[in-house]
Amino acid sequence: MATFTVNAHFPRCVGPEIHCIFSFEAINRISRQLLHANRDGRDMVAQGMEERDSVNTGESRVAWGRRPIIRLLRTYSSRYLGWYAIGGLFLWVTNYLAVSIPLQIGHAIDALRAGTPMGRYVVTIGLMGAAVIIVRTLSRILIFNPGRYQEYLIRRDVFAKLMRLQPTFYAGQTRGDIVSRASNDVTWVRTLVGFGGLQVLNVTMAVTLVGWKMVSLSPSLTAAALVPILIGVGAVQFGIRRVFVLGRRSQEQLGEISEHVLGTLQGMAAIQGFVAERAFVNRFEERNQAWLKTGIQLALIRAVALPLLVLSGGVAMFMLLAVGGPMAIEGTITVGEMVAFAALLTVLLPTLRSMGWLLSVLARGRASLERIFELLDAP
Repeated sequence: MATFTVNAHFPRCVGPEIHCIFSFEAINRISRQLLHANRDGRDMVAQGMEERDSVNTGESRVAWGRRPIIRLLRTYSSRYLGWYAIGGLFLWVTNYLAVSIPLQIGHAIDALRAGTPMGRYVVTIGLMGAAVIIVRTLSRILIFNPGRYQEYLIRRDVFAKLMRLQPTFYAGQTRGDIVSRASNDVTWVRTLVGFGGLQVLNVTMAVTLVGWKMVSLSPSLTAAALVPILIGVGAVQFGIRRVFVLGRRSQEQLGEISEHVLGTLQGMAAIQGFVAERAFVNRFEERNQAWLKTGIQLALIRAVALPLLVLSGGVAMFMLLAVGGPMAIEGTITVGEMVAFAALLTVLLPTLRSMGWLLSVLARGRASLERIFELLDAP
């Protein structure tokens, strides 16, 4: 039987008459000592199986860890390929109609200036607007619902995995971190496959169609308007890498806070018996402040880097007026085409704003995926 000194594990003093208090780190260390001291042949067999599995699957786990999003697509998202295909089709129709309406507005402006009837353009714009409402709603339903289904499947697999894990795993993990992976991380993954998947398709289609329509109006004006946008996208990439690192750190710190709160509630009688409330409150405050600092850093990056996309859109609108205005005066383009070009930029700017959030969701979702797959791959 293993023996150990309690005072060595409870060094924090809270008063002259109290020599030590219970800490959750000490409880974990004592649990591991007891588990090690009472380990029997069955645990040794489990350890042998663990070593065998790590030899056989270690390389594949490392490979999957480097590509968590691809693993998610192959393991879970591929089951709903039909949903995504039909939803993507409706999303393409939505974007096509959205970029066609500005052209109809341009034709209506030219018809108004020429004094010709423009009733058919007004009717066309109205029908297109009604169609956008329908197909846009269907695209959201067909893409968001699979995200909910995948959330259910991942939660089911995580819970089933937790039921099969050996005691040695729980001895080396905190309860708060496990709870955080099974709740907060899974929620971020659902956001990734739902909102993130929708916006990946939406941004790709919108930028492609808007760029195509712009080039069909004036290639030179398109180049002048898109250069600021490309510069803004390049600048944001530097901030996104930092968002990924901080996002993972934030999830880990949230797990530590959950562990502290759960342990405090579970050991409340012992804490009150040793008059250790202040020590546990101070320790909670330290963890809470660390999480707050990480959150502030994330907010700072979002406040500085992500709005660059919106700023680049404003610069693009300025370039449109600075370059396109003289072209309209000289007759290189018509006033209607100028108006259509400006309307296309207004279609593109909300997409750029959502792209900023998309990059943030991708970073946080990828960090959460890595943590979930680490749990699912645990031997």
